[in-house]
Amino acid sequence: MNEKVISSILEATREGEMINQDKWGAISSLLAQGVKKKAIARLLGLHIQTVRKWAAEGGWTPFRRPIRGKKLDPYQEWAKVRLPQIGYNAVVLQEELEAQGYTGSYQQVKRFVRPLREERDRLEAATVRYETAPGQQAQVDWGTAWVSLGGREVRVQFFVMVLGYSRRIFARATLDQKIPALLSCHEAAFEQGKRGT
Repeated sequence: MNEKVISSILEATREGEMINQDKWGAISSLLAQGVKKKAIARLLGLHIQTVRKWAAEGGWTPFRRPIRGKKLDPYQEWAKVRLPQIGYNAVVLQEELEAQGYTGSYQQVKRFVRPLREERDRLEAATVRYETAPGQQAQVDWGTAWVSLGGREVRVQFFVMVLGYSRRIFARATLDQKIPALLSCHEAAFEQGKRGT
């Protein structure tokens, strides 16, 4: 093995890297050249036990964290049904799970509950409807559109009032949004409301 390869391996070792495929290649190459394990360890800046271990394994494999089952897995279906009943309270869920034999941590329960609670909150916020008693509230808005009147394009303003209780809609077209038009539209909406039409 040439000096350039050895120096690059030494540099990588000084940076504190774990044994990777390149280092394994250097170990196996030096072993094939008949270099002793102690010398390889000294040359590469590794512990002798590391060199022995990798020489005995006969090949490099990347480190993989062992896959462990979560202690909460057997209880998840029950917990999803129970959470709405207890207001998505992780402390209460933890206590009830422990009564059923759960031995995991509270942190794991919190991580399980958090996205379910956030989904519930998001759905509740999206479906909140503002309710009022009859005659208590209405919403008014303006819209605009270009229409052809008498052969010329005119910008028309649309006054729209929606009653909060019944969702009944009143609409009227005007040429502007000035105060006289606004008051006239309100009066017409109230008059129609009195007639019930």
